[in-house]
Amino acid sequence: MDLSSSYSGYYGKRSVKLVFTLPAFLMNVYRTGKLIELISFMIWELQHFFGLIEKDNYLKFTGSPYYRLKKGKIEGLQAVDAAGEGNRPAFTLKPTDTAWKLCFISVDQTYWGTVHGQDNILVFSRDQGRTLEPAHVFNHPITSLFISRKNHLFVCSDGGLWRSETGTEFKPVLSFTTRISYFLFNNGMTELPDGTLLIGEYGSLWLGKAWKNLAYLYSSDSDGREWKKNDFLIRYGVNKHIHIVKYSPLLKAVVLTDGDNKKRIWLNRSLQDFGILGKTRESGWNLLHSFHIQTGGYTSMVEAGNTVLLGSDYLGGTNFLMSTVDGLNYRRQVIPDPYRRCPLINMVTRKTAGGTETWALLHCSISSGTRCLLMVSSDEGRTWKRVLDYDGKKAEVRLVSSSDRPQETILISVITQGRDGDVHRVYTVSDHPEETAAEVNQDDFSFHPY
Repeated sequence: MDLSSSYSGYYGKRSVKLVFTLPAFLMNVYRTGKLIELISFMIWELQHFFGLIEKDNYLKFTGSPYYRLKKGKIEGLQAVDAAGEGNRPAFTLKPTDTAWKLCFISVDQTYWGTVHGQDNILVFSRDQGRTLEPAHVFNHPITSLFISRKNHLFVCSDGGLWRSETGTEFKPVLSFTTRISYFLFNNGMTELPDGTLLIGEYGSLWLGKAWKNLAYLYSSDSDGREWKKNDFLIRYGVNKHIHIVKYSPLLKAVVLTDGDNKKRIWLNRSLQDFGILGKTRESGWNLLHSFHIQTGGYTSMVEAGNTVLLGSDYLGGTNFLMSTVDGLNYRRQVIPDPYRRCPLINMVTRKTAGGTETWALLHCSISSGTRCLLMVSSDEGRTWKRVLDYDGKKAEVRLVSSSDRPQETILISVITQGRDGDVHRVYTVSDHPEETAAEVNQDDFSFHPY
């Protein structure tokens, strides 16, 4: 019972029709415990509508979008900056031969992941995806994966965690609360400097009157062979699941966000005591805010240079990009229209000749009036360039690659509707200044499973 998606029809109805459906909506708000969340949504909406938010507090874009989706293909545009001059991107989107669904790039530059249509088969590539080899076949789809600094593989499948030191032989090491549980790819599993591994359980299961509580934190100090289950979030009132569990070298702390009705953010600087609420800043978990209106529950996080960025997940409401350099003071940027109602669902970094880029994805599929956006920043999130503007009702874009350090290329999946079902196309982002944006336009290409 996610209110935003369950009542997505509200965004296209005339006001007279809302009169008849409003009572049912309000009843479900009360029944699911989302009254506080609704109040926050209304306050943010009124602040935006009446111009009470200062212009400097909105996320800033420079130039026009570089690409657009046309008939399911990415087509290059002649981007123009604010001064009306040509503003060619310093990167190129190129189609790949591999339809990656998930891809984790290990320390030794091996690509591990799954491809569309065969998501129960773990594959790997030692030549950046040009050729694939099968590693292991699971009985059920792979829902997430992670690779530690020791090159140990961890795969989520059928509500469990599997571990391998070779990539071919896997042993079950952990059972989550339900068979639908997993951790959010790129955000829900992390490794601390001493090798401790942490996982935040994720899943949405409505049981008629309440959510199935999946807000468990798991830790391992044995390279992932054995795990300890921790319910501290549940003891402090979280009622749903965990979004982010990520270590920040900049903050020297673990950042955790929960996805319940309160949507809070926690910080652990002690890098231990994972089952207690800290009495000081240097012990256990510190709750960074007490009220929903202060924003939290972020679904994406990235460390961009000297700044930590966090993206909100308020589907259908007002969304925010948060930034901090110390974990104590936060700057909040409002996502502007027409992308304001899109959650900032994922972020990754890319290493370039000029420094580090941050790539972020704003996606929403509940209304064609809300545009979606793939965007990039080269100044730690202060300003952004629009890369790909699209309609979330007709297409879906995903950042499908992850790594424990910035890579020179990232992978982007574009899913569109075809006559015979969904069409999956994957593009690499890399530095090719000698090529033009128009060269990205492709009539067709195939992918090779392995």
